[in-house]
Amino acid sequence: HFPRKVSCDPSAAPEIVRSLRAFWTFARDVLGHRHAEECLEELGDDVIPVLRDKLDDPSNFGMAKSIVMEGRRRGFRVETEEGMRRWTAVYNAELGAASATRLSAHGGRSERERKKRLRKLRKRAQRRNRR
Repeated sequence: HFPRKVSCDPSAAPEIVRSLRAFWTFARDVLGHRHAEECLEELGDDVIPVLRDKLDDPSNFGMAKSIVMEGRRRGFRVETEEGMRRWTAVYNAELGAASATRLSAHGGRSERERKKRLRKLRKRAQRRNRR
């Protein structure tokens, strides 16, 4: 779940594993959680490079994480509300520009389609009126 849900640098993998070890140690020693020992066994040192790779793999990103990680990569401070607001404004502007470029590249196809659709609607309406 971490690679999909957590937006952090891959370099945070050792700290994540250490924190999870601390949590499961507490769960075992203080809470007596019956699965804590099994969880601790899964958190060996060999898991750190695996987690690091998965945190860095864009195919593991959900939509929100993709946007956050791209903003971070471009130098926006997405951890703050202001930084995220600035990044989303840039992101949305770029999406709008890309859409406008695609529409103009199609040679006004959407305008032709709109006119064609209106002609069909008028024709249908005329047929209904003749009945």
